[in-house]
Amino acid sequence: MSSLFANHPFERDIVCGLSYRPTPKWNFEFDADYTDWSPLDTITIHQASGYGSLLSQDITSTLNWKPTWYYKFGATRYLENGWSVSAGYIYSENSVPDATFTALVPDSDRHIFSVGIGRRYQHFSWNAGYQLAWGPERDVNTSSNLVFPRPVPALGIGSSANGRYSFLSHALSLNVRYLF
Repeated sequence: MSSLFANHPFERDIVCGLSYRPTPKWNFEFDADYTDWSPLDTITIHQASGYGSLLSQDITSTLNWKPTWYYKFGATRYLENGWSVSAGYIYSENSVPDATFTALVPDSDRHIFSVGIGRRYQHFSWNAGYQLAWGPERDVNTSSNLVFPRPVPALGIGSSANGRYSFLSHALSLNVRYLF
């Protein structure tokens, strides 16, 4: 029996965390996540024949991603009548070197800030949050964007990825829970 992922290695992860409650009203958390992306050295896309071509071809992309860390910090304050407020920060290291940078995965160092509020009742609870993710500008001047049998413009493959990249994202979340 063959597997879809038989020849595709996955990254390795190590995650550790600590939660500290100095009083019932406070919770502080720290997590560190290490991801070793190096097993994803290259990827191959098998393209079936088409557009008048009688042969299929493989498009190989060298990633050479490097291991990275995520550092996560958070605090929750439990208030009266089931209310709580939370805040957090995540720092995410860049895992994509300039030489193999592609706009398909425009990775950069990222700073992620979050705040939230929630309330618990006897069987029901809800939480709402806001998250701002920001990646400082990244200048890429050494991207070879790899060697392919032919360019695939729709995927951004086969052309230079040199340029200036930045990242900004806003997210809202709402979750609801009911205990039976």
